[in-house]
Amino acid sequence: MEELILGTEAKVRIEIKPISGVSADEFEWSVELYTNPKKRLTISKYECSPIEDTDREYFVPFDTAKVGVGELTAEIVALVPDPIFKDDELRTERVRIESIATIIP
Repeated sequence: MEELILGTEAKVRIEIKPISGVSADEFEWSVELYTNPKKRLTISKYECSPIEDTDREYFVPFDTAKVGVGELTAEIVALVPDPIFKDDELRTERVRIESIATIIP
């Protein structure tokens, strides 16, 4: 696991697999980064950079000072089109990726 010094501007690599046969470029999503679940940093899909030669991997840029010291966790929050949900025809799905880095003082 990578160690990052607090105050470093960094990037982490994430993979977003298709959900119900729909790829990540076809639905809205964001990434929540945190070391403490009470303090989350939300990065939108549009702030992330697709990684060339892949169809589901992205770099997520962030400032470690905004998430604090500790083990870094990412949660992907996907809004997947689904007509069963009549209010907005979107189904919210969350996928947690734990231990992607450690932020040290």
